[in-house]
Amino acid sequence: MKIMKYILSIILIAFGLSFNSSYADERDDKLEKIWKNFLEIVSNKNCDSFIRASLEKIYCYMCLENTDEEYRELNEFRKTEVNWYRKLYEEKIYLSSKRFCQDDLEIIFNKKFLYILESSETKFMENEMNGKKYVEVLVTTTRPGEVAPMHEGGQHHFRFRKIGDLYKFGEISTIP
Repeated sequence: MKIMKYILSIILIAFGLSFNSSYADERDDKLEKIWKNFLEIVSNKNCDSFIRASLEKIYCYMCLENTDEEYRELNEFRKTEVNWYRKLYEEKIYLSSKRFCQDDLEIIFNKKFLYILESSETKFMENEMNGKKYVEVLVTTTRPGEVAPMHEGGQHHFRFRKIGDLYKFGEISTIP
């Protein structure tokens, strides 16, 4: 009788592992589809499609200083604004999807960066914060040691928030 329980336990465990593995595959396919769809939209540089696929506001630090003029403006803001840090991270860092598309989409998602995003190691995660569901995409855009012998490498982080049945783009950031 003990041997039957043992065999039944192994069968149930194997079935459970098989079920979890197929669920993980389905989840990974869904997350990869979200990412591939986003890459297609930014590759086409179509603002209407981009705005429909994005949240109203996009968190983007690099958008604040990706031209010489913006870099100078940001440095002046830090020098003259008493609460510059708070205002930077509570206000300035959020751009409308329309402004992002008009001012930053082509600068950030150039051919070289798109190639890196399409060909580099990518990790997908589902996350929930404050009752909102997210998909997080981490792309290794600089491998350790690529820039300098002891350089830690870097990643770009993309966040998509679930709105209804869709996941909408809402953040691009870097690590570190």
